[in-house]
Amino acid sequence: MKEENVNQQDPASMDESRVDAHDTTGSGAPKLPSAYETLMKQHRDAIIRIHTLETENQNLMNLLKQALSDNALSFDDRGANPSELLSRIQALEDRNEQSARHQEDVPPPSSSGNVVSTTSVPGHEMEQLRVQNQTLVSQVAKMDGELQAMKSERTRRRRRSDSGDRKHSLLKRMFGG
Repeated sequence: MKEENVNQQDPASMDESRVDAHDTTGSGAPKLPSAYETLMKQHRDAIIRIHTLETENQNLMNLLKQALSDNALSFDDRGANPSELLSRIQALEDRNEQSARHQEDVPPPSSSGNVVSTTSVPGHEMEQLRVQNQTLVSQVAKMDGELQAMKSERTRRRRRSDSGDRKHSLLKRMFGG
């Protein structure tokens, strides 16, 4: 809503309302704001939202790393590709679902009327966690692909420079330079 109001304001009226605090001419004449200031004011909400999403993304990555280490899945396993990690995560989820079903099959003790299972996770929350895991796995796969591309590019550059050095040394030997 704020962003719409900012976008709907007349740029001329915005310029008229601004007076530079560091105006040394004493005329009080309005100055045009810098492009940076204008963009920061117009897109403040979007910038805040981006920052929030980046923070959430970092928190999810930390949560995933913690979950992987808690469940004996570590990033030390360099041979594991994202699909292997996904299959391990799904296996753990299946095991958790089976244990939750087993707990549902076991009747609660009659001595307490309100027994709440601390290990079961509501279906909606479990679905959200699955979506988050899937998103993170796809991000890891994308980053892995980018890393492989960077490694291959680095290797190609080395080969080019090595072949150039060989040609240079061959010419040097041929012409006695």
